[in-house]
Amino acid sequence: MPELFGKQSRPAVLLICGVDTVGVARLPRLWFDAGYDVHVLGSERFAICRSAILASRISCPPGPWATALAAREHLSHPIGKTRARYRKIVLADEPTLWAAFDLGSTEWMEEWSPVAPESRSVALLRSKTEFLCASRTDGIPVPPFQVCATEEEARQAAATIGFPLYLKANKGWAGSGLFFADSAPSFEEQVKRVSFDAPLLLQKEITGPPASASVLYDRGVPVCWFAYLMKRTWPNRFSSACSIQLFPHPDAGPLLNAVGRLTEFTGLAGIDFIWERDTDRLLLLEFNPRPTPVYYLGHRAGVDFARALREMASGPATIQAPNLSSKVIDLFPQMLYYSVEHLNPLLFLRCLGDIPWKDPALTAAKFRRFVTHYIPSSLKEKIRN
Repeated sequence: MPELFGKQSRPAVLLICGVDTVGVARLPRLWFDAGYDVHVLGSERFAICRSAILASRISCPPGPWATALAAREHLSHPIGKTRARYRKIVLADEPTLWAAFDLGSTEWMEEWSPVAPESRSVALLRSKTEFLCASRTDGIPVPPFQVCATEEEARQAAATIGFPLYLKANKGWAGSGLFFADSAPSFEEQVKRVSFDAPLLLQKEITGPPASASVLYDRGVPVCWFAYLMKRTWPNRFSSACSIQLFPHPDAGPLLNAVGRLTEFTGLAGIDFIWERDTDRLLLLEFNPRPTPVYYLGHRAGVDFARALREMASGPATIQAPNLSSKVIDLFPQMLYYSVEHLNPLLFLRCLGDIPWKDPALTAAKFRRFVTHYIPSSLKEKIRN
């Protein structure tokens, strides 16, 4: 193994972060527990850069495009053979992943891309629409949907599918690019908000609770995973969860295997689906080719993502499937915001059990952001100045 950043004996992982998300901030602990020294390339303003676990911080301007450019320059730098310093490289959010593939030549990504850079899988990662179309072709259960190229096509598709339905952009994350219409007048209002620069997907709403799975893939094989229902979300129904319930459904494993075969993905990812209670079916909604917020809770479901990452570094990992637990877990810091806005002090107190006590600097940064979230913008500006 080449020498890594001085005389360190642990392998190194580089986390590339162009967007400041709650889930990304917990990644350093996961990789550290897997036996890695953790390096982050991203804006120094991001919460992840407050973590005391980091071996180094490589600062760059915020934003997916600027971060992708900085990552390419960093990894292509000839001095010190920068690329050789890292055993693993992770694009930690979707917008930065899209930007990385949009830079043109993917030669700089060939050795570590989560999918083969020249494969069909790249299109599935870059387009929610193409992914769902390919899933339906492969026989994976999905809600009824139609793809539309124009506003008039969308209007005709809405009449065929019926209300309520969703309008989904070709790209989107954390609820962005997703619109809901429960009637024809609502549809007319929402369709004016979308762009037809890329195909628009209209999808029938399915009655049932939304669910997700956090999964670690090794060339399309799910080696460690667990599924959960999204009990509460914040700040709106389309956002990420602030409270989850572990969900040991027998069809979750087969669904994850089917998505793995389709994408041939390697790394940490998330899968969103809906549990249709009337039929007890799981219907696939989308694939998120980046780490999701709750890997650190794997032990609550009887799996260990750090162990799986450690095993993958030296060979095939032992397959880990979740136990039958259906515990409800309130997430920190997401539940802090929800509890304040719903005037529920009990939820506020319950989520304190999810604080990352082993990383006090990150915990302090999260509490600081929670407090400043409710400070008027005018006062924030005075504080900055």
